Amino acid sequence: MPVKDTGRSLQISMAFPSRTTLLSLNQDTVMRLISFLPSPDALRLSMTAHGLHQIAKRRALAEVRLRSTERATLFCKYMLADIMERLQYLRQLEIHLGTFYEERISLAIPGLVGGGAHAPALQSLTLDDAEVMLESGILAAAVRMLTTLEELNLRKYGLLSVSTVRRLSSNLRKLSLTGMLLPRRHVILSMLLCPDPAMLTDDDQASKRWPSIEELELDVACPTDTIPHKAIVQSFPNLQRLHFRVIEAEVTEGEERPTHVPDRVGWPHLDWLTGTPVSLGGFTGPVKCLRFTEGAPEVLHERGVEIVDHLCPVFLSVAAPPESDTRFWTQLSERAQRLRSLRIELLNPGKDASELDEWRVSYQFRVPSPH
Repeated sequence: MPVKDTGRSLQISMAFPSRTTLLSLNQDTVMRLISFLPSPDALRLSMTAHGLHQIAKRRALAEVRLRSTERATLFCKYMLADIMERLQYLRQLEIHLGTFYEERISLAIPGLVGGGAHAPALQSLTLDDAEVMLESGILAAAVRMLTTLEELNLRKYGLLSVSTVRRLSSNLRKLSLTGMLLPRRHVILSMLLCPDPAMLTDDDQASKRWPSIEELELDVACPTDTIPHKAIVQSFPNLQRLHFRVIEAEVTEGEERPTHVPDRVGWPHLDWLTGTPVSLGGFTGPVKCLRFTEGAPEVLHERGVEIVDHLCPVFLSVAAPPESDTRFWTQLSERAQRLRSLRIELLNPGKDASELDEWRVSYQFRVPSPH
């Protein structure tokens, strides 16, 4: 602490560190910090200081989740009141109105259509209960007309959803179709992957738009011996990541059973493949990362090694019961020539977990050292 004698009195001065505030930082740093805030917090921050208003508002309006018709209506009213200063920031929109509000969804549709039509940079759109929402023709048309979408997620999808996806104007990077509706499921699946040319509309864009899709999350319902592996590869030729789930569905009376094509098919290179052994049985590799999700243990033991042999993964993740057959792991260690990493996810782990650890140590993969 320096002491200075002024002749009149002793003055003691102390150097206090300067206080750094958010407003004293450069704009790039502020934008980076605010980017980690959830949208509601960013909106509150935008009201605290004039210097933060524009940056925080941009973040607050970038990602929006609507979980009721009331919120959807208020949101659209707010955004449409100043299109140039608000809708231009919207990048990600998730709408979860729920079937409970089915009779009231129509109240929010006009605003959602207006918001989507005037959002010049919307990149990601998620519709929960998609089939219910797309019953509104104007909303389906608005989704089809979007040209900036990179990601589209449709949950609880059916024929209307498939028709919308086939007629998109955007070159998607990621498509997610989950929760396939069971009524008329064979028609939905046929329309999605191998439609009759006579059924296609003049504005069908699948052959032009779908090659841009790099990541696909797909749920289908069909008999397990008729899974359309070849149609998936042909419809989405440039995939890098596939999350595939098959729901067992028997052929109903009067339904024509699809012809099963036994040949294995695949892509030149796939970064990530996820599914049960049953759902992935018709694909071939090479695959960089393979993940077996929960399935019947007997199927994993009977077909798992064969599927790994065809897919040739470098990384393998297996969801397995603690009482797994040791022969499966032994055969896997002998036949998985490219495998470099194994992750075991125990289903309902208990006292048998330590025994499985012993198997994992005992059956080390005999990988030749690189020369």
